[in-house]
Amino acid sequence: MKHKYSVYLTKAGQKSEATRRQHEASLTVLDCFLNGRDYRKLNTSLAIQLRDRLLGVAPDSVGYAISKSSGIRHLRNIQGFYRWLVREVGYKSYPISTIDYLNPSRSEVRSLTGRRYKEAPTLEQVQKVLRFMPATNEVERRDRAVIALLAATGIRDGALVTLRLGHVDLADSRIDQTGCNVATKMGKNITTWFFPVGVQILTEVRDWVNYLRTQKCWGPEAPLLPSTRINTGSGKGFHADGVAEAPWKEASSVRRIVREAFVAADLKPTTPHRFRDMLVNLAYEVCRNDIQALKTWSQNLGHEHMMTTLTNYGDVSPYTQKEILQRLREDQDPRPNQDTSFSTEEVEKLKRLIDSDNNTLGGQG
Repeated sequence: MKHKYSVYLTKAGQKSEATRRQHEASLTVLDCFLNGRDYRKLNTSLAIQLRDRLLGVAPDSVGYAISKSSGIRHLRNIQGFYRWLVREVGYKSYPISTIDYLNPSRSEVRSLTGRRYKEAPTLEQVQKVLRFMPATNEVERRDRAVIALLAATGIRDGALVTLRLGHVDLADSRIDQTGCNVATKMGKNITTWFFPVGVQILTEVRDWVNYLRTQKCWGPEAPLLPSTRINTGSGKGFHADGVAEAPWKEASSVRRIVREAFVAADLKPTTPHRFRDMLVNLAYEVCRNDIQALKTWSQNLGHEHMMTTLTNYGDVSPYTQKEILQRLREDQDPRPNQDTSFSTEEVEKLKRLIDSDNNTLGGQG
């Protein structure tokens, strides 16, 4: 039954491989809780027990520790599974209202989904990371290119590992993320021009692309970030021997490179996605009061709506929040008794404007 559901998720639900694996993990939790019993055995009492254990209300009995956020995800995935299950032969009589008892409370959901400050690296920190990263061989140069590309484009790690050399136009400082062969979110086509992140970072990107094109003589279908070639010769056992003309199969290597590079530079480890927050923080400095520039910046990140950028990225740090509010308070006029009333002349002018508007509206009626 689990295999059939997995096929449904992939083919009918159009879920990604990562999402499918999450649902499989949730069903493993359910199987462990039911101790191998039939799925129809999940009654109201057991549903409440499962909910409490996954949310940490009751002692854990699923075999491993689960965070509350993971518990909520498992509960929702299990509910989705049962909604599908009741349409299958032999399960149609199952009381689907049972899964309502798996719902987390509103306060539990709010405690996890409410806005929290997400610490992002600064542009200066990224530049420091690059200064610390070695560049003595192909693998190290590729790792430097990973950091530079994330900073220059803000491209998601899943899309980054599927980019080809043909997607890069150095003459126009542009990368074309075509949804048909790049793993963009929701398969969107995104045109990304390099952000203004400084000569050091942009030079790193250009040097890497030129190296692959001129020194390696790779064509447009070659990966922009190739995987490591593993060699077993020369009596050294398995060891890295440059890069292979093949892409990474997933983005875990990108996340590892970012994490290790920041730790090596004596900085707090971060993730590729936090580079997008860094770029939005940079937009606050560069764009200032230019709404068109901010909209352009948002669109360059692949967002159709500017509110997506402002709501989900670029959190203001508590320190900056305090600093800005303090400055705003100091900018206020300190004279509390200043007369803010209208003069007689201003009142008369305002009355004439109101009378004029009323006459206009009366004529239109």
